Formats: sequence, C-alpha cells, structure tokens
Amino acid sequence: MKKHLLSFFIFLTFSYAQAQDMEVFHQYNRELNTHSRNGMIALGSWGVGNIIAGTAGALTTEKGSMMFSFHLMNASWNVVNLGIALPAYFGARKRLNKRYDIPGTFKLQRKQETLYAVNMAADVLYVGSGVFLQEFGNRYKNDNVRDSFKGMGYSLILQGGFLLLFDAVMFGVHKSHWKKNEQKIWEQLEFNGTSIKWNIPSK
Repeated sequence: MKKHLLSFFIFLTFSYAQAQDMEVFHQYNRELNTHSRNGMIALGSWGVGNIIAGTAGALTTEKGSMMFSFHLMNASWNVVNLGIALPAYFGARKRLNKRYDIPGTFKLQRKQETLYAVNMAADVLYVGSGVFLQEFGNRYKNDNVRDSFKGMGYSLILQGGFLLLFDAVMFGVHKSHWKKNEQKIWEQLEFNGTSIKWNIPSK
C-alpha cells in the first residue's frame, strides 16, 4: 500500500513539474501570437487608410495624370494588403489560446522570422520596381503615358518602403521576443532535478 502511494505521489510530482514547464511555452506562444495580431492591425489600418485616401484622390484628380495613377495604385495595392491582413489577424487571434508542443514552439518562431525576412527581400524588389517604372516612363514622349508610369512608380516606392519598414519592425519584435525569453525557454529543456528533461537539440 505504501509503495503504491509513493508511486502515485511521484507521478503527481512529475506531472505537476511538466505542467509548470509547459506553461512557459504556452505563455511564450500567446505573446508571439499577440505580436502577430497587433502587427496585422497595423497593416490593416494602413490598408484601409490608403484605400480611402487613394480612392478619394483618384476621384478628385485628372484622369491620366501622375497623381491620378499614384492614388489609384495606392488604393489598388492596399486592397491586397487588407486581403492579407484580415485573415492573418483572425488566424493569430484564433491561435492565442492554442497550446503548442515544444517542437511546435520552435517551428512557429522560426516560421515568423523566415516570413518577415523573405518579405523584406520582396519589399526591396517593390521599391526597385518603382524606381524602374519612373525611369521607364521617361522613355515616352506622351505626357499621359509618362505620368502614368511615374505615378505608379512613386506609389510602389511609397508602398514598398512602408512594407520594408513594417516587416523590419515585425522581424525585430519577434527576434527581440525570442532573445528576451530564450534563456528561460532553454532552462526548461534541461534536467534540474525537479523537472522532466526533454531531449531537444540545441541550436
């Protein structure tokens, strides 16, 4: 009887220790998804603002002018931004209470860093495309054609520049979040006499 009670006590002790250790990961993932959700609020707000301002600008400027193309491109571009931000926002909000396992935690962190790093490379291409459109427009003698290309070029530079800043900030936020919690997370993967040891390969 005493032997069974002792075994039961040990089981409860290790189960409690494991629950305590996993809570570190659950809290980390809640914070990570909160950062992602807030980022999508910022991107969505930029999108809505540009759609409103771009539409108003296109309706109040001369069709075919540089500013008409600039405003129209801003509005069109941010329909895409909003289409990305809304599902990503609801996805991050849905994941707030999702309980990831340990490998899933590392995978999620790596996915966020990779996503924003790749996006930054694409953003540089957007800005470069804007510069190219401006130079390309200078080849045309027709004022409307030239102004249309230049207006789209300015818009791409603006939108690409914002996205580059946004993605750099989000990359920095997720990287900083990891650095802030890295030691605490790795401590949970070491045998310290009271918690269970998980054999997770180190970086």
